Amino acid sequence: MFRKKFFELLKTSTFKFERVFLVVFVFKMSSFQMESLKVMEKFDGANFHLWKFKMRMMISKHGLWKFVIGSATLLSEEVATNDYNEKEMKAFALLCEHLTDAQLAHIQCCDSVKSVWEALCGVHEVKTIGNKLFFRRKNFTIKMQEGDDMLVHINMMKAFADRLRSTEVNIMDEDVYMVLLMNLLPSFDNLVTSLESMSTKDVDLQFIVTRLLHEVSKRKRM
Repeated sequence: MFRKKFFELLKTSTFKFERVFLVVFVFKMSSFQMESLKVMEKFDGANFHLWKFKMRMMISKHGLWKFVIGSATLLSEEVATNDYNEKEMKAFALLCEHLTDAQLAHIQCCDSVKSVWEALCGVHEVKTIGNKLFFRRKNFTIKMQEGDDMLVHINMMKAFADRLRSTEVNIMDEDVYMVLLMNLLPSFDNLVTSLESMSTKDVDLQFIVTRLLHEVSKRKRM
């Protein structure tokens, strides 16, 4: 009875933005609220790339990612229309639930979870020359400072590389670890020298990261 009433109300909503808030409200109050939903901070416009990854993992955990990318169909789902719509609304509500009011303004005219996702990517992953230039500069100029945590520094380098990829820049793992090695502290020069003699066929990003973390761990034990 509740589900039937919900979908009737959803269909009669005059404006698309009403659907957003209706779905969020019902998501909180209805009997089909997802269990074991872990608390995650709402996206406020900062660090979209990380939030995007977390949301993908959360939605995938509940088997709803296909609705976000638009690959779910009634045929592939082999379920009744109401069940299909319910799953789509769950994914829709899950996204909206993790947005601040300022970010909800970007998706008020969206009427599907796929359009919500595309709208957010369109706002926060603008593929302009300016954005590409900004992230390239940051990627090449982030130098490790005395007292910096190695793992934090590595993750920062990886994050900027991922942001470049999100703007359709073809950046390879080799580019990432080359820049990483270039911007280490002078105290790591001996390690870098030893790595320089190795063939690129025997080295990848994970290998470099492991060597750097091992070196830091070894120094702490001395």
